[in-house]
Amino acid sequence: MANGFGNLKKKPKMVIGGMVTTERIGLLQRTSFYGTYTYILKINKKAKINFGLGIGGIQHKVRVYDARPFDKDDNFMGSDVLNAFAFDANAGFHFYTKNFFLGFSDQQMPNSKILWDNTNGRNTNHFYAYTGYNFAFDAKREWIIQPSILARTNSPAPYQLEYMAKLLYREMIWLGFGYRHKSTASFLLGCKINNEFVFGYSFDFTLNRLQNYSTGTHELMLAYLMPFKKKKSKSELIKDADEEELNKIDNSVKTNLRNKKKKEKEEKKEEESKTETSPAEQNNQAQPEGTNTETTSPSSPESAVPSSTETTDPVSSEASTPNKTEIVSPEASAPSAETAAPASPDASDSPTVQEPLNTQQNNPATETFEPITQPENNTAPLNENKPATEPVNQNTPEPKNR
Repeated sequence: MANGFGNLKKKPKMVIGGMVTTERIGLLQRTSFYGTYTYILKINKKAKINFGLGIGGIQHKVRVYDARPFDKDDNFMGSDVLNAFAFDANAGFHFYTKNFFLGFSDQQMPNSKILWDNTNGRNTNHFYAYTGYNFAFDAKREWIIQPSILARTNSPAPYQLEYMAKLLYREMIWLGFGYRHKSTASFLLGCKINNEFVFGYSFDFTLNRLQNYSTGTHELMLAYLMPFKKKKSKSELIKDADEEELNKIDNSVKTNLRNKKKKEKEEKKEEESKTETSPAEQNNQAQPEGTNTETTSPSSPESAVPSSTETTDPVSSEASTPNKTEIVSPEASAPSAETAAPASPDASDSPTVQEPLNTQQNNPATETFEPITQPENNTAPLNENKPATEPVNQNTPEPKNR
């Protein structure tokens, strides 16, 4: 058997094809050929029905030379080989879903005559009806068991029922058993080698009185599915090239957009990480540069003249006491009359009085305070009883300016 089919280009619901079969049983050999047409009707998303029609003919051949006639004078046995041709047509439908299927067919519909050389015969109608269901064992549908039933009849023979159960694995390997009512039992197996080759084997053994004359039959089947590579026109080739180029451009644009979005997200994260700082860092950033956090703002009136500030005297380095001086208010900075003038101007043993240093000039620690107002002559007021000239202590060093 050989067949081929394909969908029409502009009408994909229509399928046309052809089929040639030949079989040989004993002295009889039968070769048939048909041109087929199928229309696919979609009922809904899950169900479809196919209508098929085949028109052709049958070539019959009888090898008389191998026969052992009971009546040698029979006119039918006058030739070594008998040939005859008869017109034929078949029709049927096949309804199916994902799991259920149902079908009916009528073969040798015309009931046409067979014109032998010396006698006439006739093809009789054969009717077939079948149904079945696929039971899946798992969600992936790797294991399926398929029970089915077939009923057939051809006049004048009585009808027959045939039961079949088939186990399939991934629709690549199958194993089955069949029973024909009061006739035969069969065993079959097969596998799909690849997308092109299919292999099958079956064995039938009789259960009626013919088993005294037959030990069974073996059948081998090897099918080759030849894919047809349709040649594309120039316009189709140009269209395919344009589509491929557009797909490449589209992919590159999508890639660039993805990279751009990724880069923007990374920059946004970097900006957020820079803005997120600790409270201590925010306080340090809020203070002016070079400002001591431990000093008081100069605008505060309490900080203009501190009550007491200890600072090192850079001038008096010979004193035995620590080089510290006390800074007081301007009123207290002027020396009193008792300390300014000695008891006796001529006494050399009288203690000397050191003039207070100008802390505004000599002490850098008080540079942030407001300047202390001094008298215009920068000298302490004189006592009327004070002599005109004041003895100068030669051991007193002169103040130094930094």
